[in-house]
Amino acid sequence: MIELIRAAALAGRPCPSNADLAADLGCERNVAQILVRHARALGLIALRSDGPRRVIAAPDDSWVTAAAEHPKTRRGAAGRMRACLRCRASFHSEGPHHRLCDPCRRRAEDDGEFRVIGARVRA
Repeated sequence: MIELIRAAALAGRPCPSNADLAADLGCERNVAQILVRHARALGLIALRSDGPRRVIAAPDDSWVTAAAEHPKTRRGAAGRMRACLRCRASFHSEGPHHRLCDPCRRRAEDDGEFRVIGARVRA
């Protein structure tokens, strides 16, 4: 298991997921997770970052896996065409937070149209 992680690091790839490790080792995903946990507890690997984008290194930092890209959103909202809320033109939206096309966003910033409306102060 450590050799699979080391090979990914030396190739400049992100750390394999528990599912990927399990497939390569021929075991269940939870077994791969336990193996990673035990290797860390024994000091055979060092965990630099945890979660779906974990980064694992050798204890002496002779190799380190690359950081993985951020996972896509589940709803699939990111990276789709939307209508601008201001001019109704179609544009490529980065996600549900991105509702104005770039020209309208620049225009609104230049005109000072972005302001807080109806904000409440809570004690």
